[in-house]
Amino acid sequence: MEGAGRLVIRYMELKRPSGVFGEKILSHQEPMLGFGLKKGLSEDMGGWNVKTNLLGLRDSELTFQKPANEIRIVIIGGSTVFGWGVNEQETIPALLQNKIKVNSKKTVRVINAGIPWYASWHEAALVFFKITEMNPDWIISVDALNDTAQGIVPNWEPVSRGFLDPPTKVAFQRLHSNREQHSFISEILSISQTYTYFIAKLQARKGIAKGVYHPELWDQYISLKEKIQALASAKNTRFTTFFQPVIVTGKNLTEKEIQNNETNMRLPEFAEVFRKTYLEGEGRALSAKNFRVISLKDVFKEIKETIYIDGQHYNAKGNEILANEIYNKEIVPNLQNLISENTPRS
Repeated sequence: MEGAGRLVIRYMELKRPSGVFGEKILSHQEPMLGFGLKKGLSEDMGGWNVKTNLLGLRDSELTFQKPANEIRIVIIGGSTVFGWGVNEQETIPALLQNKIKVNSKKTVRVINAGIPWYASWHEAALVFFKITEMNPDWIISVDALNDTAQGIVPNWEPVSRGFLDPPTKVAFQRLHSNREQHSFISEILSISQTYTYFIAKLQARKGIAKGVYHPELWDQYISLKEKIQALASAKNTRFTTFFQPVIVTGKNLTEKEIQNNETNMRLPEFAEVFRKTYLEGEGRALSAKNFRVISLKDVFKEIKETIYIDGQHYNAKGNEILANEIYNKEIVPNLQNLISENTPRS
């Protein structure tokens, strides 16, 4: 029975958005960050592959020390930037890298610093404690979905009050469960991964079936973006935020997108709270005066084919559309000036 239960769990986890079975690509040994990607990883995810470098990024190898002739553009965000469900060459950073052609002595390196589940508070920590060590010339964030999703659980609190995001909380519970006293029966049951998994699923389902809108979520988002902007300005680094599209706005869904939606957004009450929260965040972000924001909410509005592979993530076509928007709206108008500013005069 236990073996059959684990097969069922594996099937469910492979379908679930960001369903990293056994957290097999994540590391919880990341000082200051809580969690990140395992380093030097090569993992078959069932139809697509994840490889990471020795810095724990889904990218080819690089050093913190930036070559003198290199312009570095670092893309941060969650599984959208990471490229959940697609191979490395189909991720937004890789597609941007292929689009950029410069006629100068400088080379442009686009770095994929996306981590599944990362929201604005993770991104801020990543920038403060790792990205700045890479000496980036431009930091681009593509986010909003994870902030919205993680910020509408009933017991959400700002991270400054000790809130733990779901993956970190689950990891901590697992790490400390062996140190707690249990009854004989609970000790026996805890051995069963199937029992533990489904109890956790039931508890989570009950808690987030409807969702709760916490307006202060976007106070935190704006504050963290302003902090990143302040640090970027101090280091003469450009910073741009893109508000990513989500399935509940901006697109007439195909039957395949509706059928493959494995998120709680298929529940009408949850979807409405998600939509309200997301739209409030978009409005707040666009009205911010201290950092640059571009909304991609309607980028799929005229697209009739399937883009969403699971209700949350985009297929290669979706990533290509997003990469085109980022390239045309930000990279093309600003890259040459950035290169000129970083080219020593002879």
